Amino acid sequence: MRKINVLTAADKQYARHLGVMLTSLLNSSSVDTIFTITILDGGISREDIGRLTRLTEMYRAAITFVAMDRYRFERYPLSNHIRQAAYYRISVSEILDSSVRKVLYLDCDIIINKDLTELWDTDFNGCAVAAVEEPKFDRHVDLLLPGGTLYFNSGVMLVNLDRWREERIGDKAHNFIRKHPDVLLLHDQDALNAVLCGKWLPLHPKWNLQTDMLDLRSLSSYSGKAVAEAVANPAVIHFTTSSKPWHYMNEHRYRGEYLKYLYRTEWKPRSPKLYEGFRTLVKPIIGVTYKLLDVLKALHGRCLISIKGCIATKDKG
Repeated sequence: MRKINVLTAADKQYARHLGVMLTSLLNSSSVDTIFTITILDGGISREDIGRLTRLTEMYRAAITFVAMDRYRFERYPLSNHIRQAAYYRISVSEILDSSVRKVLYLDCDIIINKDLTELWDTDFNGCAVAAVEEPKFDRHVDLLLPGGTLYFNSGVMLVNLDRWREERIGDKAHNFIRKHPDVLLLHDQDALNAVLCGKWLPLHPKWNLQTDMLDLRSLSSYSGKAVAEAVANPAVIHFTTSSKPWHYMNEHRYRGEYLKYLYRTEWKPRSPKLYEGFRTLVKPIIGVTYKLLDVLKALHGRCLISIKGCIATKDKG
């Protein structure tokens, strides 16, 4: 039997998606693998804790919920689709027992498509973290990084806890957030990249297929062949943009994988056909609404330009 330690984080809004992720993880793994799952709890309801517990018991996985001190993170910057729970992973060394030397962190908006044994057996080569590069990164100056430095996505991280504790990565990340809140566009991920510069191991993109990678022209250090392999046969699918597979307008190539596992959970729609039928009905209406909003925004912008032009002309007169 092989034991794999998994760490993840969620609040009450993301509990369902956490359940879908865990269902995909447990269904895609070898029967010889035993999971010890730690959930950093940012306010998951009792009902959902019950659902998650029953889910993991079905697969003989151990699950622990750690109630997080949300006040500690309340002044940390947030955005539309990045919630406070994203910061919890930074405190991993404070939460897990010192006897735990390695852990796999997984975001909730992920689907596991392959057995993760190969990933778990990765040699860190002395690095604190093994992760997949995020494409299109160009904010080196903002994060005080040397030009050309690779930047990783923190949604899938294999963490070398011995090195993490030794170098006090968590403390350094918290300090960076407090000192530089204005430069944090991707929040915890930015902070971790700032303090782990040169101390992380790049993985094959199949271990974290991010949405931008579906465009094979996305800029990264990966070869076109590696990205094409990841797109065609991903081990981990990560829905990284603000458009998620549970949104009506989402057109992700692998949205069906999310729905497949959703229907295996206690959160499944009572009538899947009605759910998809309603989406088919509503989607064009939402699409037209978005187009109208775009037109209104464009008209608003033109009006502002015209008004400014009139004011400027009047001033000259």
